[in-house]
Amino acid sequence: MFEAIFKNPDRVVWNMFKRIAAAPELETLRNGVEFFSGSTVVSRNEGFAGKFKVAKKALDSVEVLLH
Repeated sequence: MFEAIFKNPDRVVWNMFKRIAAAPELETLRNGVEFFSGSTVVSRNEGFAGKFKVAKKALDSVEVLLH
């Protein structure tokens, strides 16, 4: 699933992960997504490292969605 998500443009990846970041009750999900995508997906395909950085920034962000 993450491989398919990371094939999208940066703004799409940002917006997908930002939706998770916006809800305080999803903190456990955010932590799990960050851990799994970093330790499994990126370690298998270094080409996704840039998309992972976008996703991680979105998860840690409090800014508005990009259009």
